[in-house]
Amino acid sequence: MQEASEKEDFSLHNKIEGSQTQIIPLNDNVHITVLDWDDTLLASTYLDLKGLTLSSTAEEMKPFLGELDLLQTQVIAILSWALKISLKVFVITNAENGWVQKSCDKFMLRVLPLLKNISVVSARSLYESRYEDDPISWKFYAFKSELIPCVKMQRALKKKCCLFQMGDADIERNAIFSLKKECPGVIIKSIKFATKPTILQLERQLQLVFNHRDYVYSRKEDVDLMLTITNHSASTQNNISEHIPNKEITASAS
Repeated sequence: MQEASEKEDFSLHNKIEGSQTQIIPLNDNVHITVLDWDDTLLASTYLDLKGLTLSSTAEEMKPFLGELDLLQTQVIAILSWALKISLKVFVITNAENGWVQKSCDKFMLRVLPLLKNISVVSARSLYESRYEDDPISWKFYAFKSELIPCVKMQRALKKKCCLFQMGDADIERNAIFSLKKECPGVIIKSIKFATKPTILQLERQLQLVFNHRDYVYSRKEDVDLMLTITNHSASTQNNISEHIPNKEITASAS
């Protein structure tokens, strides 16, 4: 279990400078949500560093079960909300086909039923043979092939489309914003997570996003947000600082 040996500030920064925020009702736009898996919904890097694999025993898993339970509670909240307000929800990953389902079954069993309602896409399995050793291209073309048809279909129905994306790497952010060239008028809402989080750090990032879900989804213009973690001096308490335009909230969690 992660020790609370240092204070951590979690900050959410808007990277787009622009005009005053415009708020619209959620049902005025059609939302399509696309999520990464590793280090966005599952703290895969941290689990790997701790030696946990799909074949880990129950005894090896035991020290992490409490934190994983907290994490999957937040993952369920995020996915349930996305499914409620989105026309379609994708998990697009650069991992091999089957990894999302297998790792979910192993580490976040309570999340597994939700995956039945989500389109899980392995960008690697689809595009590695064509773009060997080029994970940027895998994700880019997966975004393009899965999302553009959805946007064009809504445009044919005279509906405005919003693409909401969460991921821990610049790959996802760059891929989602690149779609504006082929889909003019689409609204992009992107949140970049901090890289290589612990289980608890990822849980708190998801909690922060969930707390501001209405704000993010109801923006009428593009949203480009970035989550950062700043470590401070030793402390037994973790502080979460939330910074978004015209709003600043600080909460504490032990």
